[in-house]
Amino acid sequence: SEHTVQPFHIHHIIPFRTFLEITEANKLSNLITLCPECHKLAEQNSKIRTGLAGLAYIMHKLAALYLLCDEGDIGYMSDASNSKLDRDASIIFFDRHPGGIGLSSELHNEIPSLLKKSLEVIDNCSCDDGCPACVGPSGEFGLPGKADSKFLIQILTKE
Repeated sequence: SEHTVQPFHIHHIIPFRTFLEITEANKLSNLITLCPECHKLAEQNSKIRTGLAGLAYIMHKLAALYLLCDEGDIGYMSDASNSKLDRDASIIFFDRHPGGIGLSSELHNEIPSLLKKSLEVIDNCSCDDGCPACVGPSGEFGLPGKADSKFLIQILTKE
């Protein structure tokens, strides 16, 4: 009987490009083998987490302008797999004052214009991969998040 051997891919848990030394990147503790389909999913998940973190960063910066409040008055978090809310990915804004003062509720109605303005800021920023003026200086493991954040906004704003 003939067996078909499926090739496996080597996946770097912490991306190869984040290392200065090849030997550090290729340590066994940083490598796993994945089937091609799972490897593609692992890469996509990393891009989603990086893009989501960058999108949350720029939306938080702009939220303070929309709400005419201090950045510290509103908090945020991003989670690529938010099991608590039964969602695949989430950006959550919340009032940072005990009991809340209604800022996050007010922001809820501004999400479409906030996404549009976030895309405008990203498009007009002269950096290559992300900086404190747009999506933050870096995403997961120092990966650039500008393109991934922009991609997420484009998906979210399609009608």
